[in-house]
Amino acid sequence: MDRISQKTDIGTVMKKTQSHTIRIIGGDYRSRLLTVMDKEGLRPTGNRMRETLFNWLQPIIIGQTCLDLFAGSGALGMEALSRGAKSVTFVEKDREAFATLKQNVMSICKERERYQLLNKDAVQVAALTQAYGVIFLDPPFALPELLTHALTALQASTHFASVRYLVIERSLAMKIEAIEGFSVHREMNTKESNVSLWVRA
Repeated sequence: MDRISQKTDIGTVMKKTQSHTIRIIGGDYRSRLLTVMDKEGLRPTGNRMRETLFNWLQPIIIGQTCLDLFAGSGALGMEALSRGAKSVTFVEKDREAFATLKQNVMSICKERERYQLLNKDAVQVAALTQAYGVIFLDPPFALPELLTHALTALQASTHFASVRYLVIERSLAMKIEAIEGFSVHREMNTKESNVSLWVRA
């Protein structure tokens, strides 16, 4: 292999594996690092927004069974586990992102019964086959239709009645129609995004 080819191949590998880290903010796993791939469409919830969100959830997250759709690095689900959630099901379709997610979760949470990892389409999983108390929805901002499709699938599920709380992160440009049976309890805007906590009425 000539030198030019070697440089190209090495550069390609490095580009594929570039990443950075973020920290879990509170709870049992506080300050533990999560790897985040530097890949288009992967956008972990920022520290300030996560801190605010879990301040809202702190009284209710303990003992909850959670579903983290569009999990990415697992930042939301791992924060939930760290703060006392009973279990979290992580769903991520992208294979590279899923490999990183799996490494993040398994390296930190040693209680295997507290998590499930699914390399599946989040919209398909949203057609629930089991009950969850809290559901996190944070799809790529560039694909707003995924949030619409996931909410439609959720509301059509026979298990949707068990859901007590929905956490939705979206771009400011996207609007959400009313979700039957739920009302917005708290919400927060940043420069580019909105996070809202929906509570069953």
